[in-house]
Amino acid sequence: MTERLALIRVRLPIRAPSEPWYSDKQIALILRKAVDLQEQDATSSTGEGLPLETVTEIAREIGLDPAFVERAAAMLENRMRTRASFWGGPVTYESRVSAPERLSHGQLLELVDIVRSVTRHQGNVKEVLGSLEWKTVGEVNQIAVTVRAEEDETIVQILGNRGASSALTWIFSIAGGFATGGIVGAIVEPATVLGGVGIMAACGAAGVAVARSLWAHTTRKFRRRFIDLSERLSSHIKRQRTTTSA
Repeated sequence: MTERLALIRVRLPIRAPSEPWYSDKQIALILRKAVDLQEQDATSSTGEGLPLETVTEIAREIGLDPAFVERAAAMLENRMRTRASFWGGPVTYESRVSAPERLSHGQLLELVDIVRSVTRHQGNVKEVLGSLEWKTVGEVNQIAVTVRAEEDETIVQILGNRGASSALTWIFSIAGGFATGGIVGAIVEPATVLGGVGIMAACGAAGVAVARSLWAHTTRKFRRRFIDLSERLSSHIKRQRTTTSA
């Protein structure tokens, strides 16, 4: 890490009149664009990577707040571990937070308190083979958090499942659309079968549109809560590590 940082810890050059000079904001934009271009060019990837600590140090060197870098990394991790449904939008979510040391039982219980605070749900907690498991109870959107303390590591796994919510959203919306079509058909009394089919098809399509809109809205809310939960747990674990080290 020291060698990498040495490459960017250089003295600012004397500004030449003919050379462009970029502000901190422009530098950040240039770097983001460079990353986008590299991702588009698969042949430019070397297969190497950097740990979050090194990325954070580099961000600090170029004037970026490390807190936002850590938050962006957590959001990226969550996006990478979502599985989309046939109807669009993730149905299952997964996130994993770990600390390279064993937390005490009391510290594990503090994590459970954070889960309850973020989800605003008491949930059900049980201990299985030394691990703490917290699950939602009676909720359409299911969240399960498992905290496992091993010899030299503490692992927190967060799982989200919106399968039941997806089924209810689509079934009731489409059924409501067809029910509306039946009512409209009874009022209009189309002269032909095709006319009745047209009414039902239009109302069914409207039901699909309503379902997609509701699903997109609830997905955004659930995603924000899921990411917030992962970030809060990660930040708390880091504070515990700092306290322990001190």
